Parts: sequence; C-alpha cells; structure tokens
Amino acid sequence: MTEETTTGSSVIKIVNQLADIIKENREDAFEQIQEFLKKNHDLSMVNCRKLWIGLLSGFWLTDKLVKQIAFADSIANLTSFIENHKDKVMWWKAYIVEIRDHWKTLDKWRLSKYYTLVRKMLFSQLDYMNTKGFDSEAYEIIDILDNDLMRLQLFEAVPIQLHCVSIILTELARLEETPQADHIMAILNVFIDPILHSISFPVRKTVLKEVCYAATNNNEFSFVPLPRLKTKMMAISKENETSNVLDTKLLNNFILHLNESINDVSDDEDPLAAIENELAQTKRKREEETNTPSLESAL
Repeated sequence: MTEETTTGSSVIKIVNQLADIIKENREDAFEQIQEFLKKNHDLSMVNCRKLWIGLLSGFWLTDKLVKQIAFADSIANLTSFIENHKDKVMWWKAYIVEIRDHWKTLDKWRLSKYYTLVRKMLFSQLDYMNTKGFDSEAYEIIDILDNDLMRLQLFEAVPIQLHCVSIILTELARLEETPQADHIMAILNVFIDPILHSISFPVRKTVLKEVCYAATNNNEFSFVPLPRLKTKMMAISKENETSNVLDTKLLNNFILHLNESINDVSDDEDPLAAIENELAQTKRKREEETNTPSLESAL
C-alpha cells in the first residue's frame, strides 16, 4: 500500500467519524485532523476538500450556541496546525469550495451558526495576512477571496458574499494592529468591486450600505482612507456609465455624501489620473482572469 493510499484511507476514516452522531467520536476525529495537518506538509486539494466535508458535517450536528461558537473558533484555528504557506492556501481554497456547495443543503434553522463560521474564517484570513505584514504571500489570500468567492457568478455563493460584505469592516476593526492604507484598500477592493460584477442586486446595494456608507458614518471604521475610497468610487461610477449595473443615482449620491465627509482628494494626488489608474487596474485584472483556469477546472 502506497503512502498516498494510506493517507487517503486515514482521511476517509476521519471524515466518517466527524459525521458520527456520537459527540465523543466527533471530538476524537477533530483531534485527528489536528495531528494530520501537523504531520502532512504537502496537502492535496482532494484531501483538503474531503476533510472540509467532514468538518461541515460535524458542524451541522453541533447544537447549542455556545458549543457552536467554540467549534467555529476551533475550525478557524486549524490553519495554525498547518506549517507551510502553500498548504494554508490550499486549505482555504478547499474551504471556499465546500462551504459554497454545503450552503445549498442548509435550512433556515442552521443558517445562523454557519454565518458564525464564515465570520470566524474571514477573520482568520485577515489576521494571517496582517501577521505577515501583507507580503506577496499574503496577497495570495486576497486573490482567493476575490477570485474564488466574491467574483463567483453562482447563486449559491450569493448568501456568503452578502455576509462577507456585511462584516468585512467589523472584522478589519478587530485586528490587533491596523493595516496600512494600501493594504486596507487592497482588501476593500475585493468587497467593493462586486458593485460592477455581482449577479445579485442585493449584493451590489449591500456594498454601498455596509462598506461605503458605513466607512463614512461609523467612527469605529476610521481606519478606512476616505480619499482613496473616493477615488475608487469615482472610478466605479465612471465604469458604471457603460455597464449600468447599478442605479447611477445611488452611486452619485454616495460620492456626494463622501465629499461631505472629506475636504477633497489630497492635493498631491491627481484625481483624473487616479481614476484612470483604477480603471486600468480593473481592465488588466479582468484580462488576466480570462487566461486563468478556474479552481473547478483544475480539480
């Protein structure tokens, strides 16, 4: 029996045990996952996805709010058992694929606890990026959030997208150290761009309400660089003139509101040049996406 076959068998055993109705068996399986992640330093997407299927099944069986929150914390903390960055990226990619597929099976009584899990997972990603000082590896996590979640044109992804948009500022505010303005905007761009590309009108409106307006109206979010946000929204407004995915009046009203919150774009920044730069970056990103195989096609 090869090492790969042995590893696969171990994973299947853990997955089955995570779905056991007996709580003690699920707890034992969770400890086995921790050991598995510690010892295996070249995780495969297949095994990561299987483990996530097991974790989400075990989470389904977890009752009582306190236990659900504790289990969500433990699940989000599993990346601390993964030693190398490449495997962490694989683990988070697998999570997004499986939480999206799992969402289709949820009933209204279980939504709340899964929203808690999504929140915990998002914070763990933000915290990891911040701990790394937003180096090039950290930006790979931003790419996961962007390409594997927020840009997905799938209806089953919409509830997760909506929730992430609604909580992104709150989770950024929880970070122990506030990221630099460039890094804040690199993250926020992921959650603002759905204004132009989301298939869901509620998502587009929620971006305006929970990210854009919230950044100007809540002192807790004073870390958001408003001049940079203004530049971003002016670029979106200009592109929206041709794509018309959101009521122009909604965007213009926000920009007027933003003008009241700040004096203007700083004197050392050319507004028109900044807008053209934002548009050029958006165009380049879209061109790159057309030449990049999707996650599903790579499996």
